[in-house]
Amino acid sequence: MSNLMVFTDGGCLGRNPSPHGGTWAFCAVRDDRQVLAERSGLVQPLRQPSGDPTPVSNNVAELYAAWQALCWLGPEVPCVLWTDSRLTQLRLTRSHRFAGVPPSLHREILRLRARLRFTVILGAGHPTKQELAQGFRARNGLPTSRWNVRVDALCQQRARKFFAKE
Repeated sequence: MSNLMVFTDGGCLGRNPSPHGGTWAFCAVRDDRQVLAERSGLVQPLRQPSGDPTPVSNNVAELYAAWQALCWLGPEVPCVLWTDSRLTQLRLTRSHRFAGVPPSLHREILRLRARLRFTVILGAGHPTKQELAQGFRARNGLPTSRWNVRVDALCQQRARKFFAKE
């Protein structure tokens, strides 16, 4: 088990899927709770030949966050990656369908999956304070973490900045 944990989250800008794109964030933390890095950004919608944007789904934004985190780490760093997306967990660990994922991101995930050493944990998204204190979500038993709350907040900050500029 690695002493490096990486928490990821992604979301849409507005409705799901969003023609505006999405947000992504990750936070890399050592077991001793030392934050090594926090990053966040926007997932830009791809342009169709007609010039219209291809909407970005929440699932694509979640997967993009994991990809950004794994790229930041590099192949020599083992980690435990946390996501609150079951679909992202499946796409990172198995040959699971990639419907709706841009082909370039699909290729990158397959490339990373072949060379990186990571474990994926499915965590409970949006836990209450009580669930955080208990360490799990009562409804489904999934583990919780304050770092999952942190990356969700980073995504929301990005979204607010995006809409403030419009």
